[in-house]
Amino acid sequence: MAELQELTHRLEDVLEALKDNQMGDRPRAHQLLLQGIEQTHELLEAAKQQRPVTPTPQRQALLAGLAELLQTVPPPATTAPLSGGDLQSALTNDLDACLQGLEVSTTDAEREEAFMALVRTAQTLGDRHQVPWLSQLAAELPNLVAEMPLAELVPAVIAEFRQLREAELTKLAAAAPPPPPTVPQPDEFYVRIPVSKLDRLGNTVSELLIGQERLTLYQQQFSQTNRQLKRRIEQFRPIRDQVQTVYDRLATPLAARGMVSHGHETHDFDALQFDRYTELHTTLQDFQELLARIQEIGADIDLLNRDLQEALDLGRQHLNNLYSELTDSRLVPFRQLAEKFITAVQTLGDRHQKPVQLVIEGGDTLVDQVILQQLKAPLTHLVRNAFDHGLEPPNERQARGKPSMGTIYLRAKLRGNAVEIQVADDGRGIDLQRVRQKAVALNLCPIEKMPELSREQILEFLFLPGFSTAKQVSDLSGRGVGLDVVREQVQRSRGSIKVTTEPQQGTTFTLTLPLTLSILPMVLCQVGDLTLAIPDLSIREVIALKEYTDIHQPSATIRWQGQSVPLYPLHSFLPYQRPTTAPLQPLGVGVVVDVAGQPVALGVNYLIAERELVVKPFDQTVPVPPYIMGCTVLGSGEVVPVLAPDNFTALLATPAPLQFPVSLRHDAPLPK
Repeated sequence: MAELQELTHRLEDVLEALKDNQMGDRPRAHQLLLQGIEQTHELLEAAKQQRPVTPTPQRQALLAGLAELLQTVPPPATTAPLSGGDLQSALTNDLDACLQGLEVSTTDAEREEAFMALVRTAQTLGDRHQVPWLSQLAAELPNLVAEMPLAELVPAVIAEFRQLREAELTKLAAAAPPPPPTVPQPDEFYVRIPVSKLDRLGNTVSELLIGQERLTLYQQQFSQTNRQLKRRIEQFRPIRDQVQTVYDRLATPLAARGMVSHGHETHDFDALQFDRYTELHTTLQDFQELLARIQEIGADIDLLNRDLQEALDLGRQHLNNLYSELTDSRLVPFRQLAEKFITAVQTLGDRHQKPVQLVIEGGDTLVDQVILQQLKAPLTHLVRNAFDHGLEPPNERQARGKPSMGTIYLRAKLRGNAVEIQVADDGRGIDLQRVRQKAVALNLCPIEKMPELSREQILEFLFLPGFSTAKQVSDLSGRGVGLDVVREQVQRSRGSIKVTTEPQQGTTFTLTLPLTLSILPMVLCQVGDLTLAIPDLSIREVIALKEYTDIHQPSATIRWQGQSVPLYPLHSFLPYQRPTTAPLQPLGVGVVVDVAGQPVALGVNYLIAERELVVKPFDQTVPVPPYIMGCTVLGSGEVVPVLAPDNFTALLATPAPLQFPVSLRHDAPLPK
């Protein structure tokens, strides 16, 4: 793409001038660089979507401004190569980073991207530092790709680069003066690990935690068997005492007849009676010794059981530490991405004479850096839409009693097993009437069906491909590309997006994305013959329903903490009910959960346990309703759905009989 190549070359020249302190008007250079980044992003998006690129006034003005700025940069005084120290740093850092990236690449796409990055770096370093072998390799490598598979070429290329690099570094070290003595510093070692390997490690940790649950279940069964053994041993004690009593009774007449006296045999001894006495005595001794051995084995089992419990506790502790370390290695503060929008938003405001500020909330929220990278493009779309569609011009805001400066909010917080990121503005809100008119004009819904659509269903039109309410095309909006791409990118990350709006108050887009791996304390509930899990974070209180209502004929509401709270039997509250052959038992327990800030009581049969369990997200094979955040696997192998009470709002608004709402299904057609 010629437009992209021309723009990036001029931006690179400006960066070089800034690096060499040859730029006089630095504020102007920074402003043009920010505009160049925005234009580069737009050109890249157009290339990805294979859209034709037409010159725009903004891009032409930017290129002219860059050319004018570069004319003020003095020409280089000499073309001599840079110092050996600079070249050594480039070979050690820049080139080595490219080689490591190529070495750890696993897929063809990763390998091709890393290979081209190495070619570009070699070309840049060869030209800048006048190193012939770098320039020669950069020129020859693209031709070699056409002659042999990249997977076979990569090892030879890496070996060639490293051999030549080591020779160059040796030559530079021989020519360089000895360095001054320095205070030794502790070395820090870093290893580049592909995200795919981190994902596999996370999956392995989750499987180990599930295996730990299985071992814990076996240990509990072992303890129960040990307790049963002890009870059996105790049942033997009366039998042993009875046998001892019988033996004493038999021995007493024999002793009285003089058969046994002080351990010595008498001469009037009856041999048959003595044989019987000896046989009974031996059997009793064997019985007592066997019982003693059983008691010793029971004591050994007790000791083994304690050791097993300690080993399981220690193993669980190590697994939790491994999980924490793995999670921390992926997490970065949300502000690391959010703060990059501050300057971009200010640039938009300056360019379009619309004062605006960006407010970041929850900047310290730790988010998976992979998720942040995947959110960069969607958030850029949403921020630009908030600026263009949401915020009014200053005079319009003042006429409505608002401050002339508009505000865009970037918020982040953790909600259970997901991270929730919001892009909000304090602007005019979405004109629902205009959305209806546009939907009718595009034949998306007959006009007579419009009154039947809910507010949420009307807002769903915004995410359809080619849908736009912009009156005219601008460099920010109106091209028909935007929210449909945002939803696609969010869904690719196994997330969801929803929008809320209020007239003259603003619009909020909420992105919810599941965490890659999470351990949550949960309450396991029995609902008929089904086991369900509810996160502790969503539970306000667990109550005994018999103290609030008739459990055989529950009321629709209960009085809880001085307020009326709706009560829903969980087996009939959730859609997709499956037939059950088990008789319905009365509701015994009420779980009061938080739904959008309001308490709701869910009736279940009974609670099974409260445990810390691994929550695994679902894949994208089958659409999953938003009120289920994932699943967990018990030690018995049973797969248990994990509910997300935060997303029960749509279920509460659905009239009986409960059905899956259209607004919750991205693939569901709108009414016609």
